Amino acid sequence: MACVGILIILQALSVQRYEGEYLRKLSRNFTRIDTIHGDRGNVYAEKGELLATSLPVFEIRMDMTVPSEKIIRNELDSLAICLAEYFGDKSVQAYRSHLLDGIARKKAYWHIKSKVEYADIDTIRTFPVFKHGRYKGGLIIERKQERINPFGMLAKRTIGYKKVNAAVGIERNFNRYLKGSSQPRSMQRLSAQEWIPMYDLVADVKRGNDVHTTLDMHLQDIVEMALLNGLEQSKANYGCAIVMEVATGKIKAIANLNRKKDSTYAEIYNHAIGRKSEPGSTFKTVVVAALLEDGLVDLNTKVDVEKGQKYYHDRLMQDDKPWLEGTKLSLSEIIENSSNVGISKLINRHYGDKPLKFIQRLENFRLHKKTGIEISGEETPVIKRPTDKDWSGTTLPWMSIGYVIELTPLQLLCFYNAIANDGELMKPYLVNTVRNYNEVIKSYEPISMGQILTQETANTLQQVLGEVVNNGTARGIAIPEIPMAGKTGTSKIAKDKKGYQDKVYQASFAGFFPANNPQYSCIILVHEPSAQGKQYYGSVVAAPIFKEIVQKFYVGQVNLHTSTQVKLDSLPAHIPLSFHGYQNDVQTLYDEFDITTNQKRNTNWVIPTANQQSVQLSELKIINSLVPNVTGMGLRDAMYLLESHGLKVRFKGQGKVYKQYPTYGATYQQGNIVSLNLR
Repeated sequence: MACVGILIILQALSVQRYEGEYLRKLSRNFTRIDTIHGDRGNVYAEKGELLATSLPVFEIRMDMTVPSEKIIRNELDSLAICLAEYFGDKSVQAYRSHLLDGIARKKAYWHIKSKVEYADIDTIRTFPVFKHGRYKGGLIIERKQERINPFGMLAKRTIGYKKVNAAVGIERNFNRYLKGSSQPRSMQRLSAQEWIPMYDLVADVKRGNDVHTTLDMHLQDIVEMALLNGLEQSKANYGCAIVMEVATGKIKAIANLNRKKDSTYAEIYNHAIGRKSEPGSTFKTVVVAALLEDGLVDLNTKVDVEKGQKYYHDRLMQDDKPWLEGTKLSLSEIIENSSNVGISKLINRHYGDKPLKFIQRLENFRLHKKTGIEISGEETPVIKRPTDKDWSGTTLPWMSIGYVIELTPLQLLCFYNAIANDGELMKPYLVNTVRNYNEVIKSYEPISMGQILTQETANTLQQVLGEVVNNGTARGIAIPEIPMAGKTGTSKIAKDKKGYQDKVYQASFAGFFPANNPQYSCIILVHEPSAQGKQYYGSVVAAPIFKEIVQKFYVGQVNLHTSTQVKLDSLPAHIPLSFHGYQNDVQTLYDEFDITTNQKRNTNWVIPTANQQSVQLSELKIINSLVPNVTGMGLRDAMYLLESHGLKVRFKGQGKVYKQYPTYGATYQQGNIVSLNLR
């Protein structure tokens, strides 16, 4: 025994001293430690709508070398039956052939089923073969995550994504909060590229925190659809739109659409934040702001626009339309008509011999800096200085009409937002809070970047931009009931080294609403719209998108509406009638308006009739064996009543049902179709 003990000790010393490193290296070649991460946190809109979430899904695999011949002989067919009946995606024979194929090829990591939900795992463990576990039945359960966006394309690029080698948007910049905890997991090598877990992991690790954004999904939907409609009409290359809350700087909606090869549009790149360009005539507002801040002009300052043509050295500046000789436009009229000659003469007159003063004014407006929005990819503005090598005698005039400089849509919008906010510049932001369930981990508040305009200048510009919509280049979008303000812009696009190309334009519109009490600012940019006729101007391409956004959003915002005093004697003499429908709903409606109702008997379905004093609720008789009468009902009640009788419904139109087929009182069978016409 002593000799055996001595031999064991000598062998242990030999392994430790001479073979230990070799064996550890060999072990590292066949095992490794991977990291398993917990579920990512969710991304929410401001009102709680779910924008991005992770669903835990599992992948079922099988080590086909583990089950004994007895288990395979007695239980394999039963396993195929269970899989086919439970998942319903393949026949029993297809599952059986797949299992036999894995056994024949002696696969140790054979794929059975992807995207299996957590609730299914316990059931799957009871299946034949699988019930013997990992080491006798060969069952391998792989836990994975699937990231989904419930709203699909809406704000998809801004919400972003996080992948192994790429990340953008909120998913990237808030990854430290969104990512869950992690824990190690041992993996065993099967082949050069194939590793399997050495044990199952189904239990959840700690999930990440949730990010609550500033986005309003109702407004986001309106903005996205308006932009899509505008791009499809103009056949543009791409476009973007942003809506910001004036007082806070919250981004309420942001849309970016690129045209794909099949001529459809999708959110592919965040142009609103990550792409700078020459803004064109929307920059004229900035020039006017500088002139007003320096006390060099007022709204009545006159300029001879010289028939709409003016040479600066050897380069011709032109207005879109010719003017009569001797025509003088006031500063307000220059902006309303977007006169290139008028604005360039003003900037040349007051800053031509001291251009640095103008550049310093732009820097006071913070137009030379990034906005600091939370998501990465924002480009740095380009504003030339007199010390630059390419500064020339034409730089300042062309800068006044939005060339030579480059800004992103968000950077320009921040300036317009400051005008609407009585001169105070707000930092734009996209996230309200980061939360661990109901516990606030981090919160973000509105941040003022300072007063960049005096309130007098801001109010003057609000007035001027309102006139652009009422009487100027954007008068085509004016709506008497909804006061709007803004500036149109059109610029030629430079194509790399080829310079500015004919009929290659960018249209834009920047403004705010309501003009008399600004609540929201907005910018629209449309890149390379169709150049058929005049279909590339900001007034006919970008401004209508702004109008559609304002109209659709304004309807549901009662706080933005101007109250109207109505005299009682102007009200209708008769009581308005509701649709035919469910008695409780109809009664609640009339109770809200304090209108008296009379009902002879209790019934589920009623027909309202009215006189000047009250409403009579008459019984709508329903006979089980006959098609119900749904004429006069809204679609919701009509569908409920018909489908509760086992009928299927087809409809067209909107409003209330005025025609049905088969007509009420006809006999029917379960599953028959009833067609409804609404108006």
